[in-house]
Amino acid sequence: MEGLIGQVAKYVGHKHTWMLDGHDLRVVAVIKRPGGDPDAGTVCHTNEALADTGGVDPERDIIEVVAWLGDPYDRWGFVPSDVKLADLNGLRDER
Repeated sequence: MEGLIGQVAKYVGHKHTWMLDGHDLRVVAVIKRPGGDPDAGTVCHTNEALADTGGVDPERDIIEVVAWLGDPYDRWGFVPSDVKLADLNGLRDER
């Protein structure tokens, strides 16, 4: 997937429902996990770096996101969560 970093989507997964349900999430990085190894990998913070590593592997890679904190904060959170690509619905560009 090209241009994933910076996109916004709704959370539809089951791992973080208590925290992420109903929130818009912004993709801030992709953690590339070759062979699915959780101890080996590369963190891509830009779309260029992601493209250089072959793009997103939906089965193995972890998508790092931050949630939109509505009223009274009206800002993106600074604590990231990890989700799978399948946990994101309606990816859109809001840069």
